[in-house]
Amino acid sequence: MNRHSIKTSIVTATLYRFFLIMLLYSIARVVFFLVNQSYFDDVNLSRLLLGGMKFDLPAVIYTNSVFILLSILPFPFRYNKGYQNVIKWFVYIVNGITLAMNFADTIFFQFTSKRTTSSIFQEFANEDNGFILFFRFLFVDYWYMTILWIVLLFLFVQAYRMIEPKLKRPVHNKLAYTFQHFCILLVYAGLLFGAARGGFDGTTRPISLNNAGEYVDKPLEMSIVLNTPFTMLRTINKKGAKRRNFFTQEELPKVFSAYHKAKPRSDKKKMNVVTIVIESFGKEYVGALNKNPIDPEYKSYTPFTDSLISKSRAYVNAFANGRKSIDALPSVVASLPSFYSPYVLSHYATNDINSIASVLGEEGYYTAFFHGAPNGSMGFDAFMNLAGYNDYYGMTEYANDDDFDGTWGIWDEPFMQYFANTMNTFEEPFLSSIFTLSSHHPFKIPEKYEDKFKGGPLSLNRGTQYTDYALGRFFETASKMPWFKNTIFVITADHTNQVYYPEYKTSLGLFKVPIIYYAPSDSTLVGIDSTVTQQLDIFPTIVDYVGCTNDYVSFGTDVMDSTSRHYAVNFLSPNIFQVTQGDYILGFDGEKVVFMYNYVTDPLQKKDLKGMGLAEEKPLTDLAKGIMQEFSERAIDNRMVPGKK
Repeated sequence: MNRHSIKTSIVTATLYRFFLIMLLYSIARVVFFLVNQSYFDDVNLSRLLLGGMKFDLPAVIYTNSVFILLSILPFPFRYNKGYQNVIKWFVYIVNGITLAMNFADTIFFQFTSKRTTSSIFQEFANEDNGFILFFRFLFVDYWYMTILWIVLLFLFVQAYRMIEPKLKRPVHNKLAYTFQHFCILLVYAGLLFGAARGGFDGTTRPISLNNAGEYVDKPLEMSIVLNTPFTMLRTINKKGAKRRNFFTQEELPKVFSAYHKAKPRSDKKKMNVVTIVIESFGKEYVGALNKNPIDPEYKSYTPFTDSLISKSRAYVNAFANGRKSIDALPSVVASLPSFYSPYVLSHYATNDINSIASVLGEEGYYTAFFHGAPNGSMGFDAFMNLAGYNDYYGMTEYANDDDFDGTWGIWDEPFMQYFANTMNTFEEPFLSSIFTLSSHHPFKIPEKYEDKFKGGPLSLNRGTQYTDYALGRFFETASKMPWFKNTIFVITADHTNQVYYPEYKTSLGLFKVPIIYYAPSDSTLVGIDSTVTQQLDIFPTIVDYVGCTNDYVSFGTDVMDSTSRHYAVNFLSPNIFQVTQGDYILGFDGEKVVFMYNYVTDPLQKKDLKGMGLAEEKPLTDLAKGIMQEFSERAIDNRMVPGKK
């Protein structure tokens, strides 16, 4: 025991320690806000901090349950010095870990725009270099957060030692002592149970991530209210899709249907298809898609992509359907959104699905997927096999570790050259897909280009410049190949990443990516198009463009079909479904509209239009309901393939 500490009753000491832990969470929340302040404007910070305490209580109770139990057991041995040392070290270790989780998420938020959930363990389960990446992240790139963690933990330890329980003499009337403290234990248990649930009303469901919406004006602010231990614990073994009954089975197809009839075309020859998904390649960085930026200091980091857009069909209102790499491939390849959790980690990951590979495969296409990371990374090989790709080309097939970037895999430039040259060995027609990796944290570029790419205000900018250069080198090589002119290329990003300009920090801006269609032999496929589109549209657009003869299931539409309804969907953290159509975006939480904005006249989403009687509100709400119901029914019933409508 500390000789200079204040000695008090064990009840008071326990409450003091509990208060210290709660204070630690609040300090972490303030740090989170200060580091990410540019993402939030006009926030009521005091309301967010007070609301956050409601989520800190269950997190503290769950993670410190052993400390609490040991402290309130109604037995005299609680006063033993050794017993108190066990409690002390448990508190230090557990809360050191939870503080590190909150601090790590303070940085991760800049890449994911939300608090981390338990799916992260599955996402990186196949990463052999996970420890190396974590070490570099904390001790090299963001060392200051580690220093702050050490300082705050040191202060926490000093504060903990200031007040300690008195070491009492042996209890003479053990029966009376046990009864008295057993009653105290029951009171404690009742209070803790209510706090962990988020309330004492027996009809109230246990507090969930969605409850953070009670304290915010914008969905993004929920990340301030929540804490990472809570979001991790609350999403462990999270249930899958919930069957919805917004519409009858007769009404639903009129509102939304994922079943698409084939559009065979006699005038279409079997063109090759090449899809390119570029890591963290947000629309913000592409100058040709930012002709009228809000910020007059706007700068482009993609000179080659800008030049390619001049001879392509490019979409300025194009959106990713998720915020993580693991969300992207199901959306791009199989037109599957990530609802509630990444599709590949959901209960439905083993469902039968159709995809651009399976549909084109039925038309006689050879299909291959390329990813320069170690084979098995992100579980891409498993998903591509499920999606119907014939072959997978990874770091193993590349077989030259001299081009390893030291972290993720093969540099984009040499791997994209390998991509082009390997396709030259394929029999036509073929579908070939690649997922790049260099424009990813830690944003390294090859040493020989250190002076070539100067970057910008974000650490990502140099990586973007390098990957854009690699893309240009790829097209330079591919243009000399015999298959080039008979090919349609689709270029998009897996998701956005770090953002600098204000219009890209909104709930809609955080999903803005380029979607570009380029066919060297099709002079009609050119121009900047303002049609709303999304990653989910790539699959149906391509299979309709090449004139496939079989029906398919897709949660997107053919963006080039003027008779189709064009929209985009995103699942915001924690449980808000965002739908974009026309000039409007609408947020729906499964029961009610939570926001609505005109993103054309109000790009910074300042004026909430929900409940103002706009004619567009009901159709958007119905669309959100229809997609949610259609997805849940098809996922639960395993109807993600044509056959059953």
